[in-house]
Amino acid sequence: MEIKKTYHFFSIFLFLLYFSCTHKDVQENHTIVISGTSQDIFRNVASPDVTVNLFEIHSQNTYPNHTYGVKVDSTTSDINGKFKLEYQANNDINYFVTIENNPNNNKHYKIEILNNNELEIYQNRIYVEPDTDININVNAYIPSILKVNVSVLNNFNHNLTSFASLAPGSLPFDPDRKVTIRSENIDTLYYLTARPDSDMIMYFKYFANTNACTACYKMFDLHTNTNDTIPLSYTIDCNTF
Repeated sequence: MEIKKTYHFFSIFLFLLYFSCTHKDVQENHTIVISGTSQDIFRNVASPDVTVNLFEIHSQNTYPNHTYGVKVDSTTSDINGKFKLEYQANNDINYFVTIENNPNNNKHYKIEILNNNELEIYQNRIYVEPDTDININVNAYIPSILKVNVSVLNNFNHNLTSFASLAPGSLPFDPDRKVTIRSENIDTLYYLTARPDSDMIMYFKYFANTNACTACYKMFDLHTNTNDTIPLSYTIDCNTF
């Protein structure tokens, strides 16, 4: 009789242990769902092949202490610009998402998050936690090309710089497209990139003499259209800075 009771209690114990373990596993499964649409809002077309990456955030506890990301999953937007990523996350780890160009194609989108007020974003990282379901709306567009014809006069210091910007005092829209003209007198043609259908500024930056500590600027307002190429023409006399 005692043997039967012992066996009975032992069976109950195993069942409870099994239930406890399986229940714990269920509780520790946490899902991150990331979905959204990528489109060129200026031209009203879908933007396929935009890459969505999910990273775990890890910390290095030895000097120098810092955090870093480890990519754990990714997806790309389809022909209609739709994307969705589901990941079984660890509740003890935080995550971030990046949206970027697909390195396997020739499209080079400029990428803007349209609903950034709804998201926690820092340095182009969208931070997420386990058990989150977020929607990310992406404006991924091919920049317009500014075809700039400039007649340069009296560039005695040989350092006339030209770039396009979105706002007064801001950095070039595309740092790789900043142009320095070193000829004293020349008619020249060069190409800059621009945000379509936007208010922008063309900058010409010049140091009036070789000992000048600050630069002088000429600025020209322009509103771009949605054409692939936008022609512009200027005459810049460096004696007038």
